[in-house]
Amino acid sequence: MYIIAVASLKGGVGKTTHSTNLSVHLSMKGKRVLAVDLDLNNNLTDFFLRSLDRNYLEERNVLSVILGEKEIEDCVHKTGFSGLEVLPATISLGAKTKNLETDFLLSTLGSSLKRLDYDYIVLDTPGHLSVELQFAVTISDLILSPVCPKRWVFQGMKDLKDVEEGFEKESLRIVAVPSMVGKGKQEEERLFNLKKKYPVTRTSIGKLRAIEKASEEGKALKVGSKGYLWFESLADEILQIQKRSVTSKQRMFV
Repeated sequence: MYIIAVASLKGGVGKTTHSTNLSVHLSMKGKRVLAVDLDLNNNLTDFFLRSLDRNYLEERNVLSVILGEKEIEDCVHKTGFSGLEVLPATISLGAKTKNLETDFLLSTLGSSLKRLDYDYIVLDTPGHLSVELQFAVTISDLILSPVCPKRWVFQGMKDLKDVEEGFEKESLRIVAVPSMVGKGKQEEERLFNLKKKYPVTRTSIGKLRAIEKASEEGKALKVGSKGYLWFESLADEILQIQKRSVTSKQRMFV
């Protein structure tokens, strides 16, 4: 199992768009994927499960697992995508977790996730420092951080790096994903400077109305479209990053 947190301490960078489309494309490659909504805005939940009864969701969601009210297997829901399931969130998540400690989430939600049988778990996180974000950083093998070519979003990358460094986990990696990228010279210069400071994916996700529209409608991107190909490329990179990580760990024990 390989756990990926999609995280940023700045809003409006497309975290949920990355989480949903990455999950879809990993499942399209034959991987068993669980997408976990850790954001009380529950946009990932709305994307995949908008037709599900709200009252039903209130009884079977990620908070139910955290508080020990339900087994995780009873809170995971199938989607319209083969091999892809969702552990949803509702708006009550933030109010009930604000006084909890990261260690508590690790002992409840963390241990529950670890016993599941998936190839990938993708965590969609809040855009602010919270126990959910700290939990995601702690449990993940990889943090993907969507970064727009704007100065204040770059600062958010630095802040997230500071959060990451607060946890002692040698195998953890944080990688920036250039997102909502335009064609301006200033944007190119800022991305060039970003690459000097942080690991950055080869894949850039451009600014495209078709991506926004698909997210709003809860639909997959059209096969062969620009957006589809961008996220397909990002999923391929994730497979490569995981493969290198496994190879590196194997060498440590040779």
